Amino acid sequence: MIFPTSKAEYKIIKEIYENPGINISTLLKKTRTSPQAGYKYIKELLKAQIIKEAKEGEKPILRRFYPNFSEVGKLIFALIEENKKQDFLNIHPIFKGAIIQFEKEIIDQVDCVLIFGSFARKSETKESDVDMLVLGKKEIKKYIEKLTERAFITIRNKISLRFNKTKDFIKKIENNDSFAVQIQKEHVVTVNAKKWVEIVSEL
Repeated sequence: MIFPTSKAEYKIIKEIYENPGINISTLLKKTRTSPQAGYKYIKELLKAQIIKEAKEGEKPILRRFYPNFSEVGKLIFALIEENKKQDFLNIHPIFKGAIIQFEKEIIDQVDCVLIFGSFARKSETKESDVDMLVLGKKEIKKYIEKLTERAFITIRNKISLRFNKTKDFIKKIENNDSFAVQIQKEHVVTVNAKKWVEIVSEL
């Protein structure tokens, strides 16, 4: 794990990042954290501006937590995305060389690239396609298709590419498009995690 904190605190940050608006009792239950440790971590994360809090109702007050996209928050959430990428490569080491080459050649051409679908959900089979979404400002579809064929030549699974302009993808999420929302929830960022966090912060 490439993360400068304890596993327990990492779980809390990740849970809040992936489930904005989660309440305190659900958070502690899902992360299997004791109330004493959980409240301590939450206090530290609020102070560090990594998460933020909203209170609802009167006594008993319902506390909900959200990612705080401050500068330090964005860096932390980008590390979470990078950690998910490392977990993916640990499970699928055959992808490592392909993704490194792909990222090196494409990072200045697009905003970010994500794996979604069965490979992101860890439910893939030997015959599953590798679904990849390319987000950017301009259309360079043919170039990316050729680059993908070259970079992923050793991967037996078919690489299925989708292209979206970043601003259009943001609008789809805001309009609750089921396809876009599902990708937001279940994905592995293979290129430019920092930019993906910037995109999410605009929602």
